[in-house]
Amino acid sequence: MSYDRDEVEAFMAAKEKKATPPTKRRAFLERADVRLTALTGDSTWNEYLSLVEAEVEAARSDRENYLHVLEHPFALDDLQMRAAKTGLVLCNERIRALEWAIGLPKSIHDEVEEYAQLGPISKSNGVDRAESPSHGDS
Repeated sequence: MSYDRDEVEAFMAAKEKKATPPTKRRAFLERADVRLTALTGDSTWNEYLSLVEAEVEAARSDRENYLHVLEHPFALDDLQMRAAKTGLVLCNERIRALEWAIGLPKSIHDEVEEYAQLGPISKSNGVDRAESPSHGDS
């Protein structure tokens, strides 16, 4: 099935209307930053971090085991080789997801700081100056 240019443009325009406006994203991030600051200042956050970091270390250990198995491919049959490759991919993705979870509060805080440096939301058009197409052109 093919689409003509007008159909694609109409679809993209409708999709853009459904997108979260920058002002809503900024307001959400600012509220989230306050909550995350309270969360990360709590002693239970350190417990959470130690549990997640232990999971990261376990996944790294599993990854090393899979890498060791894959260093000797002729000792494996095809099914074992595929299982080791799959395990390696899963370990890598598990590590990536856990590290993302650990870094989420900092990344939200950093994005809020970037917004703060750009100044307040423009009241005239309701769009963040940071994401306005004309920002920086004047």
